[in-house]
Amino acid sequence: MRLLSLAYVFLWLSTASALPTAPRFTTWFPLLRPALSNISTTTCAPSLTAYRLNPERTTCQAHVNCILPNMLELDKADMANAAILLGLLPVFVAAFGPDIKEIALLSSRRPLLSLLLSIGVPAVYISRPMEYADPLELLEHRPGRFTVGRVESAKLAAVISGAEYSFVALAIVNLLWVSYTLGMETVLAWKCIAFMPIAWALVPMVVHVVAAVTFRTSKVMRCSDSNIERAKTNFVRRWLKAEFSLCANQTERILRDDAPGHMTVALNYLATLMGSVHVIFGIVVFASLLFISLLDATLVCVRGFGQDFDSSARRSGCFEV
Repeated sequence: MRLLSLAYVFLWLSTASALPTAPRFTTWFPLLRPALSNISTTTCAPSLTAYRLNPERTTCQAHVNCILPNMLELDKADMANAAILLGLLPVFVAAFGPDIKEIALLSSRRPLLSLLLSIGVPAVYISRPMEYADPLELLEHRPGRFTVGRVESAKLAAVISGAEYSFVALAIVNLLWVSYTLGMETVLAWKCIAFMPIAWALVPMVVHVVAAVTFRTSKVMRCSDSNIERAKTNFVRRWLKAEFSLCANQTERILRDDAPGHMTVALNYLATLMGSVHVIFGIVVFASLLFISLLDATLVCVRGFGQDFDSSARRSGCFEV
C-alpha cells in the first residue's frame, strides 16, 4: 500500500502547488477578455477592490454578481453554450481513456509508466460500477484486437520506450497547464475556488493506483519466476530493466488464473465506483464554469482530447495465462 500512500501525497502536493498565486479576476479567456476586463475594472471596481483586500467566498461572489448583470445577453448565451460543451468533456475524455484493467495490467510490468499514464490521462474509462474488472481479459486473443510484436532492434526498442515517456511527460504538462488556466481564468458558479479543475484532473491517478495495487497483491500475480533467479539479480537493476523495456521484449511470465479473493474484488469494486463518481464530479465542475466563450471552450476540449493517446496495457509476449 506504499504506492497508494505516495499517490495521495503526490495528489495533495500537485494540487497545492497548482493553486494560483496571482489575484483572481486579472486574466480571462481571449474572446470575452475585453468585455470582462472593462466591466471588472470600471463598473465593478469597488467589488474588485473589496475582493483583493479580502479574498474570500463572500467578496468573490459579490464581484461575480456584479459582473454578470453588466454583461451583454449575447455573451451570456455564449457562456451557456460553453457550459454545455464543457459539461460533456469528462464523458468524452473518459470514453477514449484507459480503463482500470489496462493500467493495472501495465503496472505489473512497468509501474512507473502506468503511474505517469494515470496522471497524464485526466479520466477513467467508464465501466459498470460494482462489476469485477479482470485485467487478464486483456490477454485473451480476439479478432481485431491490436497487438504489438517483439522489436528485434535494441536501438529501435530504446527509441520507442523513450518516446513513450516523452509523450506521457508532454501530456502531463499539457494537462496541468490547461487545468491551471481554467482555474485562473474562470469561476465556478457554486464555489469561488480555483483548484477544482486540476483536482479533477489528478483524481484518476488515485483510481488507477487502487486498481493497480489490488492486482499486484492478488493471487493472480503468483508467477513462475523462481526465487533463485530473483536472488541472483539485484532488485533495482531488475526493476529498471523491466521498467524501460517494451513489454513485448520482456521475458514471458505465466500467471495463475486463480479466483480473486474477497479483498481483491472489494477494492476492484471500489475502483470502478470511484471512476464513475469521478466522471459525475467532472460534469458538475466543468458545466459550472463561468466567463468562457464557446470557441475558447472548444479549444480546451481539443487539448483535453489530446491527452487520450493509445495507452493500452496489452503487449504481446508479456504474459501467458
